Parts: sequence; C-alpha cells; structure tokens
Amino acid sequence: MRIIDINCRIGAIPVLGNQFTAENLLGSMQKNEVKAAVISSTISDTVDFMAGNRLVYQTVEKYAGKANLFGAVTVNTAFPDESVEEMRKYLFNERMVAVRVVADNRKSPLLHSTCRAIINSQRRYAAPVLIHAKNAADVEVIELLAAEFKTMRFIILGMGEDDWKHAVLAAETNTNISLELSGRISSDKIDYTLKTLGSHRLFYGSSLPYVDGALFKAFVENANIDDGEKADIFFNNGKRLLDNKL
Repeated sequence: MRIIDINCRIGAIPVLGNQFTAENLLGSMQKNEVKAAVISSTISDTVDFMAGNRLVYQTVEKYAGKANLFGAVTVNTAFPDESVEEMRKYLFNERMVAVRVVADNRKSPLLHSTCRAIINSQRRYAAPVLIHAKNAADVEVIELLAAEFKTMRFIILGMGEDDWKHAVLAAETNTNISLELSGRISSDKIDYTLKTLGSHRLFYGSSLPYVDGALFKAFVENANIDDGEKADIFFNNGKRLLDNKL
C-alpha cells in the first residue's frame, strides 16, 4: 500500500549525535513503501530553526525530480520576527508545503500569545500549519488558534501523546483541525478516532528518526479497519495535503 509520511526529520539525532541524512530517510522510505515525505529538521527542534530550514530547503531542491521530498518551514515561537522572515523566504517554493510551529525547545509548553503572533502573520499563505502537541494543554492552545483562524488548516502532530483523546475531541469541535497519528500507541486509538472523525482527517506520520520507520506503519496495518480507511490514512489524505503535487 502506498504511503505519504507527513512527519519526519533529517539531521542530527539528539543525545546520540548520529546524523540521519536524506539518504538514510530515502532508504527507510524504500523499505517501508513510503512514496513521498514532508520533512523538517532535527536542528530546528533543538538548536537553530533557521539552519534547519536551510537544510530542508537545500534537500528538497537537491532531490527535485528524483524523489518525492517536500519541506515544512519551521517557525519558532520565541523568535516571531525571524519566523515571519523564514516563511517569506521559503513558502514561495512549491515544494515547501507546510509551516511547522515549535516552541522554544522540545520541552517548552505552547503559549497561545506567542503562537498567535506567528499564525496571524501566516494567514497570507495557504500552507497548512503543523504543530506537535505534547499534552492536553498544548492541544487546548491549538484548539483556541483553530477557533480564531477558521480558514486555516491545522494538523496536530503526535495527537497530544498520552492525551490523544483530547486531540480527537478538539478536532471534532473544530473542522479545520486534523490529526497525525504518531505519539502514544494505544489499542483503541485509531478505532476511536475514525468513529469520531472518519478516516479523512487522520494522517500518517512516522516520527523518524526518533522511532523506527516501521513502527507506525505496523500500527495502521494491524488496526481493525477496512482497506479504504487504511488508504485514506496512509496515502489519500497526504495527497490532498500536497495538493496533488505527486
């Protein structure tokens, strides 16, 4: 079954220090039948979001016409002015297809005021907004943003981790919120989400390189859902996100 991965990264792996290169990613994609990926950089998560964006842009340009790699421009809520400039710099390119919002560091909570300042500037672009939610508090911030910016598309990466049901309920209330299924693996997670939202609002993401590329693939494959629903999660929803650029 064809797969589009909307949540993977390249760059140095924190703590280990190993490099997860574009070539490593392409090898994992081939192994796991992933036809296209939306990438960001681990550098953007931990050190320098602008350096991470340069790496992502250089990578998608390098592989244009060779591999289906697309980029997400990372913006950091601690640097609103620089973030606005990063969007202006990169979102003109058709292979840069999303904006990914991060807090000051991976452990920092999302703050509505700082997120709002960046999201308000992003309205001029059609790109969807990807935000990782670590818990219910982060989900609530995204819910507030989605309620205010109703014409914008939000995708909650990681589904709030242990608080994934909060993410499902937020998406049920706000039709401009969709979910990406990585995060906590729970036996009823996919079934509950599909019964609440349907299969058209759940995206596949691997969370590479932080976990094995096959983990969430197997999670979907082993779910008690039909092939059409699996096709939506694995491919169809991602294809719409990419605006049929494949």
